[in-house]
Amino acid sequence: MFKRKYLGLAAVLLSVIGFRIASAINWNSLISDQQSYFEQVQVKPDKGQSYTDKVFGTTVKRLTDSKADGINGMVPDYSKRQAWNMDGSLMMLRDADGNAYLFDGKTYAFMKKLDGVGGEDVFWSPTVTNEIWYNDGNTFTKYNVDSGVSSPIFQFSDYDFADTKGEGNLSRDGHYYAVAGQTYNQTTGETTYKDLVLLDVTAKKIVNKLALPAVLDGFDWVSVSPLGNYIVVDYANDGTTAFHGVEVYDRNFKLQWRKPIGAGHSDLGVDENGKEFLMMDYYNSDSNVTQIKKFDLASGTETVLLELSPVFDMHESCRNSQLPGWCLVSTFDYVQKLTASSGDWLPFENEVFLLKTDGSKTVKRLAHHYSRRYSPATPDSDTSNYFAEPHATISPDGSKVIFASNWEQDIGATNSVDTYLIDLGSTQSAANPPLASPSPPAPAPAPSPSPVSGQIFTDVQAGDVGSDAIQYLKDNQIVAGYSDGSFRPDQPINRAEFVKIVVGMVLKKSGALLDSDFSLNGIAFSDAENGQWYIPYLRKAVSSMLIAGYPDGTFQPAKQISFVEAAKILVVAKGTAATSSSIWYEPYVNVLKQYNAVPSSVTQMGQQITRREMAEMIYLLNK
Repeated sequence: MFKRKYLGLAAVLLSVIGFRIASAINWNSLISDQQSYFEQVQVKPDKGQSYTDKVFGTTVKRLTDSKADGINGMVPDYSKRQAWNMDGSLMMLRDADGNAYLFDGKTYAFMKKLDGVGGEDVFWSPTVTNEIWYNDGNTFTKYNVDSGVSSPIFQFSDYDFADTKGEGNLSRDGHYYAVAGQTYNQTTGETTYKDLVLLDVTAKKIVNKLALPAVLDGFDWVSVSPLGNYIVVDYANDGTTAFHGVEVYDRNFKLQWRKPIGAGHSDLGVDENGKEFLMMDYYNSDSNVTQIKKFDLASGTETVLLELSPVFDMHESCRNSQLPGWCLVSTFDYVQKLTASSGDWLPFENEVFLLKTDGSKTVKRLAHHYSRRYSPATPDSDTSNYFAEPHATISPDGSKVIFASNWEQDIGATNSVDTYLIDLGSTQSAANPPLASPSPPAPAPAPSPSPVSGQIFTDVQAGDVGSDAIQYLKDNQIVAGYSDGSFRPDQPINRAEFVKIVVGMVLKKSGALLDSDFSLNGIAFSDAENGQWYIPYLRKAVSSMLIAGYPDGTFQPAKQISFVEAAKILVVAKGTAATSSSIWYEPYVNVLKQYNAVPSSVTQMGQQITRREMAEMIYLLNK
C-alpha cells in the first residue's frame, strides 16, 4: 500500500470557475455486466466543461485546472476520506503538498484555501456542517471554515504524534477516534509506536489503550469502525502472530479476530443489513486473481465480492453512509501493464464502478478515468506519480463521485493531476431508484454448496485420497483454495505456484516478512518478468538457495513442476542434509523416502505432480 507524504506549502490558488450540475442519469441504464470495455479516445475537457463517457454513457465534468492555477495537483484526499461535509453543501480537495481547499459542494466554485489545516488526519465533522477536524501532531483540533478559527478538542499529551496514519476515520457519529500514539527521538530521528488509543471525543477522555511491542513490523493504519463498535488495525503484512496482518478489537481492545491479509487497499463500511465490515482487495495466488473481499467485523466471515486481474491495483470507497449496500471501486494499471491496446484490455481496467456488498457480484460501471500513475519510462513506485491514482470517492448520499486524473499526460508531473466529477443525480427519484435496491434487481449467482460434515473443500471430502494432507495445508493456512470453495486436487501445479507455497511455509516458520518489491532486483533469470506476482517469492527462494534455475538461465515459472524438482525444493526448505550422488535428484528423493513422503501415485521421477500430490509431499515431510 502506498501512503502519501505531505511535504510543504502549495502555491497560491487562483480562481476556479463555478458551475452547476444539471441532470440526473437513468440508474437502470448503467452497464452492469463484467465484460472488457476498451478505454476510448477522449479529448481532455477544459475546466468547467463536461463530456459523455463513450462507453458507459455517464456525464463527467472537470472541476479544476492545477497548472493554470499554479497548484501542485488538485485531488480527492483519499478514497477512504469523505470529500463532502455532512449535508453535501461543502467539499474539500487537497494538493500534493497536503494543503486543503474549500469548494461549494453544489456548484463546485472555489471558496478559499484552508490555512493551517493539515496532517495525516483531516475529516469533516460528523456533527457540525462548517467544521473540519484535523490532527497535525498530537493535538486533535476543530477548524471553523467560516471564521478560520481553530481550537483544540483533545491533546494526546503522552505522545509526540497521535493519528491513524492517514487512512483511518472517526465513527460516523463523531463519538470515537482511534489512533496510534507515537514518540519521536530528536537525536536519532526515529519514531516509535507506543500504544493503540481509543478516544471518546464527546467526553474528551481516553477510553482504553493497548501497548504495542517495542519492535513492530509494517504498521500501516488504525481506525475505529463506522458505528464505533470495533477498532481495526492493518500491519500491511501477512503474518499470523500478534500484531501482524489485520487485527480487529472491541472497544476494550479484546481481540476479535486476526487474518494474514494486510497488503491491500481497503475501507470500512456498513452493509445493507446494518453489519460493519472491512472491504479489502487481496491477491489470491492459488487462482492468480485479485479478490475484493468483505470481512464481517463481528465474526471475520469472508465474502468474495468480485475477482479482478492482478495486473492492476485499486482503491475502495465506502463513504456513502446514507446509502448502504454499495461501495465504490477505482482500478488503475500497475507496473505489469504499462501499455494499453484493445487487444489486451481487461475487464474493469482503469475504471470507476460501484460494487454491491451482498456477494452477488452486482456492479454498476460508471467511467474510465484516463489516468496513469506509471510511465513506461519510469515504471517503479519511487519515480511514478502517486497522485495520479484516481482515488475515487463517493458522496454520503451516493449521488456523486469524484476522481483524480492526469489524462495520461505529463505522467511524471504532479501538477498534471486534476479532479473530475460524475453526477449520478438524485438516487431517490422515480427514474433513479435507491442504490440499495436497484430495479430490477440483478440476479444473484447460484450459491456455493453449503459445507457438509467431513467436507474440507467443495471437491475434497474427508476420506478422499490425500484428504489428510489437504486438511493439514488448509489448517496451517498454507493454501486457501479457490474463490468457488474448491481445491482442484487433480490440477497440475506450476513452478511459480509451487515456489510461492514453499516460500510462504518458510516465512511462517521463521516469522519473517516477504519483501513486496516486484522489480527484478536480485533476480537474474532471463524469463522472469518485471512486476509479476511471483517476483517477491522468487527473490526469497533465490536468496534462500531453494532454487537455482535451469542451465540456460531461465526459471520457467509457468512450466508444470516435476516430482524431482519439487523434492529438491522441499528438502532444501526443510534444511535436511542430503548425501551427494552422481544423479542430482537422488539425494532429495532419498530424503522423501525416509519420511515416507513419496505419494503412491508418483511412479516416475520426472512425473508432473498435481495439487493433491504437492499437498501429500508437504504434509508427510513436515507432520
